[in-house]
Amino acid sequence: MSLVKEWFAGWKRRHIEVVHRHDWPALDSEYWNPWFRALIAAKASQPACNAASDQMALQPHAYLDGQLQAFLAVLKGIRLETGNASMLSREDVILASQDCDWCSGSGLAVVIRRDREPFALVTPGGQQIEKPDAVMACVCSLGRWLLAKHTKAPWPDLAAHEAAVTVRDSHLIGSTVEESKWGSWQAWREAIAQRSKLPVEHVPPRPKLFRALTDATPSTN
Repeated sequence: MSLVKEWFAGWKRRHIEVVHRHDWPALDSEYWNPWFRALIAAKASQPACNAASDQMALQPHAYLDGQLQAFLAVLKGIRLETGNASMLSREDVILASQDCDWCSGSGLAVVIRRDREPFALVTPGGQQIEKPDAVMACVCSLGRWLLAKHTKAPWPDLAAHEAAVTVRDSHLIGSTVEESKWGSWQAWREAIAQRSKLPVEHVPPRPKLFRALTDATPSTN
């Protein structure tokens, strides 16, 4: 991959032509210095930056002061879509995944088959799964990041099974947490980690997920 300094000047020119606005500073302005440093820190490539410029042209950010932050957010999204999730920080992908319908931001979705038949799966790590439910790496940014970081993951990829499964309710995990500890997010993290076969520190501390789970009514069946 070529160095940012080798293509930055030409990319700047292209960017202000593609993302049209009347108040772009001059190409030799100090305004662009933070952009240069940010792209180096992000290990950005010219093709990815060009794609991010094209996306910003479709949904331009309103204010000049927010252009760099908006651009970096789009760039991160492109990396996720193109399979470069492992280059992003855990904090980045947690933020991007916080509203996921599959996992509520945990990165791991507990699912059952739509036909209610048991799973017969083999994880990337070689573990066989033959049971009614399964914990899968989610299709959201955090799920992609987890798979990218764990080449021998102990859970299957939801993207390969999305059409055939549905989200299992929180009772599955909630039933393993003692009722007296339902107010403890750490107890939920430990339960999720145990079912997911992950170290507890790998379970994101998501208050949103905690609220969703503790608001659910425990199953009495």
